[in-house]
Amino acid sequence: MSLMMSLRAYSFDSDLTPPPSPPSPPPPTTTTTTTTTTTTTTTTTTTTTTTTTTTTT
Repeated sequence: MSLMMSLRAYSFDSDLTPPPSPPSPPPPTTTTTTTTTTTTTTTTTTTTTTTTTTTTT
């Protein structure tokens, strides 16, 4: 008889016990990465002028 009472008391106590809470997620981490790329393009234009002089005598 006392065994049944202790089992019922145990069952009653376990009903009152909340389930273990899941582990809380870690706080969010904010990572800011700034990348600056500078591209310089230099264009050189070379103009060649050729002058041909023909003299006929």
